[in-house]
Amino acid sequence: MTHLLTLTDGPLRVQLAPEIGGSIARCDWVTDAGITPWLRPASEPSIEVNQIGEMACFPMVPFCGRTKDGRFTTQEGDLIQLPAIEGHAHALHGIGWLRPWEVLSPTSSAARLVLEMSKGEWPYPFIARQWISLQDQQLHIHLSVQNLSDHTLPFGAGLHPYFPRDTKTRLTTQANGHWAVTPEILAVTPVEDPALLKQLAEGCSPDSVVLDHTFFGWEQKVLIDQPSTHLTLTASHCATHLAIYTPKNEDYFCLEPCSQVPGFPNLTQFSQNETGGHWLSPGETLSVSMALSSIN
Repeated sequence: MTHLLTLTDGPLRVQLAPEIGGSIARCDWVTDAGITPWLRPASEPSIEVNQIGEMACFPMVPFCGRTKDGRFTTQEGDLIQLPAIEGHAHALHGIGWLRPWEVLSPTSSAARLVLEMSKGEWPYPFIARQWISLQDQQLHIHLSVQNLSDHTLPFGAGLHPYFPRDTKTRLTTQANGHWAVTPEILAVTPVEDPALLKQLAEGCSPDSVVLDHTFFGWEQKVLIDQPSTHLTLTASHCATHLAIYTPKNEDYFCLEPCSQVPGFPNLTQFSQNETGGHWLSPGETLSVSMALSSIN
């Protein structure tokens, strides 16, 4: 049976599922008036069967999104082949979301999670750390990844929260553009799309547009208006990109702060301002952070 670790800070209650990809199972605002989910809650059956895609939030590391055919070439000219994921034609979200994480130093309001991958478990070794804490009735997640190999290699990091959604949900943010994608959701080229950017800046219903796109030049803040709560998502400066996922006919949407466009090692013809992404030297670390707070 999966063990959940509960953190609290006043009315804010978060349940972690470290064994399920270092994920968050629930994030709720709990008062005498009832429970208001900040993130889409995982169901008991999905927790029992370790269904990562049904969790409230999971880490993406050592990269975010899809890498075409699961391969890329290093700066030294070596071809790296990433492990295949059953049911997916391309590498997806790295490996952190598919491995159990170790819990270190938990308190009533914070916990440190660690995942170390050796070269035998992944094509190149790394260590990832999450610091999940509740402070001033806000949820804070800090995710880092360190290159443990002897070579300079591409790394990315991001967070994949799911939010509840109904016809009155609105999200508001500003960005400079997004990446056009193929039918397989592979990023191909940056575009501006003024009409879509205007729609997001003025407040957009997830029901009004189907998105599975990564935005660049965003303001690192999103306002999320729900019938029962109003939230602000903020991200650190290294989270240079924001993936927005609004699937059709679903009761959730995703806002994913991340350090890169999917597949950035294969998009070297574009500028880093457009692609993001980091080529880490041996021992170097990349970090991204996200905070979620109520503005009621």
